[in-house]
Amino acid sequence: MKAGGGGNMEGPRKVTQRTLQAEATKEKIIKATIELMKTIGLNNMTIKDIHHKAGISVGTFYHYYKTKEEVFFELYRIADDYFKQVVVPKLNRKELAVTEKILLFFKHYALFNEANGLEYVKQLYSTSNKMFTAKGRYMIAILQELVVAGQASGEFSSSIGAEEITNYLLIFGRGLVFDWCIREGSYSLTEKIVWDMGILLPVFRQ
Repeated sequence: MKAGGGGNMEGPRKVTQRTLQAEATKEKIIKATIELMKTIGLNNMTIKDIHHKAGISVGTFYHYYKTKEEVFFELYRIADDYFKQVVVPKLNRKELAVTEKILLFFKHYALFNEANGLEYVKQLYSTSNKMFTAKGRYMIAILQELVVAGQASGEFSSSIGAEEITNYLLIFGRGLVFDWCIREGSYSLTEKIVWDMGILLPVFRQ
């Protein structure tokens, strides 16, 4: 605490061995789930498959997660963390126009999917996956903030609501990922999404 300061200020929380062990165990569970999604699929895997693959006991699995769906939801938290830690700092560059920032957003969206691999992404792009329409997703909020900024700067028309434009962009982006999946990753998703988004975005200009 600085001299003359008042009140109680807590320093950084001490990372204990137990905390590190818990994070390592959760990482094992997540990695095992991802590998099983690539090989046998989310619907076919069981909790027994996951804890065997992770090399942990079933009791340890249930200590951290109640269902395999909870692990699945954790994968989306990881995606949001990626956008928070990697993408948002790049979007904060003041020299970029909002349109350029949105193209950068979707470039990283595509890169993240390609990095996860085709078989994994195929498991996500299912009609039973309700996370696509879940409220409160961090990365969706970031995209909508960009659209709002574009309307405020005059880059985008205000005749359509920011939430509606955001939904259009997400539907278009997800559609490209789905096309990439059904075409067995036969083209660069990153190159295509940047090119096609560049064609779409002028539709929303003033």
